[in-house]
Amino acid sequence: MDSMSSSNRSKERRVGVLLSYLFLLSNTVINLAYVPILIHYIGIDQFGLYKLLGSFIAYFGVLDFGLSATIVRFLVKYKVNGEVENINKLLSVAGLLYTGIGVIIASIGVYFYFLFPTLFPKLSTDLLNSGQIILLFLLFNILVLFSTKIFDAIIISDERFIFLKTCGIVQILIQPVFIVVAIIYYPYALTVVIVQTLTNVALVIAKYMYVKWYMGFTYSFTGWDSKVVKNISNLSLSFFVVSVVDQIFWQSNQLIIGAKLGSFYVAAYAIASQIYINYMNISLAISGVLLPKVTAMIATNASDNEITDVFIRVGRLQFYILSLILSGFIIFGHEFLYFWVGAKFDLVFEVVLIIISAFTIDLIQNLGLTIMQARNVYYIRAIVYTIVGVLNIALSYYWIPVYGIIGGAYSTALCMLIGNGFVMNYYYYRYMNINIVKFWLEIIKIAIIPCVLVPIMLYIKNYLYTQPSLSVWIVLIFIYVVLLLACYIKFSFNNYEHDLVYKVINKLK
Repeated sequence: MDSMSSSNRSKERRVGVLLSYLFLLSNTVINLAYVPILIHYIGIDQFGLYKLLGSFIAYFGVLDFGLSATIVRFLVKYKVNGEVENINKLLSVAGLLYTGIGVIIASIGVYFYFLFPTLFPKLSTDLLNSGQIILLFLLFNILVLFSTKIFDAIIISDERFIFLKTCGIVQILIQPVFIVVAIIYYPYALTVVIVQTLTNVALVIAKYMYVKWYMGFTYSFTGWDSKVVKNISNLSLSFFVVSVVDQIFWQSNQLIIGAKLGSFYVAAYAIASQIYINYMNISLAISGVLLPKVTAMIATNASDNEITDVFIRVGRLQFYILSLILSGFIIFGHEFLYFWVGAKFDLVFEVVLIIISAFTIDLIQNLGLTIMQARNVYYIRAIVYTIVGVLNIALSYYWIPVYGIIGGAYSTALCMLIGNGFVMNYYYYRYMNINIVKFWLEIIKIAIIPCVLVPIMLYIKNYLYTQPSLSVWIVLIFIYVVLLLACYIKFSFNNYEHDLVYKVINKLK
């Protein structure tokens, strides 16, 4: 099995973060252009059918039961300790579990295939027939993607982020091109799904070849092992609960808004959700590549001070990025919404601001969740998240009819402050021995700069921006970004952060 040096692993993590941001940028830009093209060629009915079935099949993703992240955690632990036999047992059990999950998904999918006309009786006969075929293809897609999860776990556990992230970027760039070419000649939703299936199969083959031939990774099948299942069940079940509650937490408000207020407000809240979900993904791009490193630190008995230092270092980097976006949205958010979705959705500004302000606390500390995974105490997160999820539904149910969608935003923000803020910070400090006081002192020192610049920039914008002008708006954004980053580099950056900037600049030369 090929093994990398520590310097190569560090490079993989750094480049992995940059590629994660490139993926997010590519995905955002392509989605903005891709959706109108799809609608133009396949029509609204076919597009609606495609999105309907896509949303339905997405719920099958929770049937992973948290196995992916659990396998990564235990693979890293066993590799660090040189436990080859346990690696064989883990991957053998994982293969059997994924096979069982595949059988369950296939059975449920076939059941809904026959139930499809009953579920959607208002669809035309042609759409029903197409829908059933598309459902089978999407079901096959899910099974194909599940078959790669062991490969993904092996690649991530060895910190091969450059290959993994590059695969994602290539797929997000190439797949729409093939789809557009195909639908020009065959303008149907089924065409879209067939192309997606073919590219997904190609991706599976690429990952298999990379693991087997490039990494030289092999393992011996040892069959079922109840002890392994017992070891991984606690963490895996915790991931599953969190993923289910996460779906409920972020989707419940829209369901309540739809029932209480109507479709316009559902659309408004959906627009807000697109913004705060992208805000979340930007933060996860950093912490998402650190699970193998943190797990290795825990396995080698790293001190609490070492864990705290990594927690603070990553939190500072995340806060630089998120504070730029948050403060920029405070200054330029109204205009952004005007240019993007029109003046009628200006109320989205307050919804987004309320949610992302509270969400920031959780996002700059999400390495703490990675540490919990590495220490196998992620069930605490599952318990806390379940409680705040139920609280969010209860508060939203009563507040949305009274205060509108703003009530839903305040409900979500309050629950995040209670659960992800106060409760989790107390747990990090009391039971995980992370120096939370030191963490927040570091964050406050950074936060002083945007707190000073935001009112100044608002005054300048209100003076110069007297009527809607995209060019003036872009220039003002550029000025603010340069000014904020210059102040960060001059007054906030420590030696580690200066070194990161120099390394990036040298790479670009």
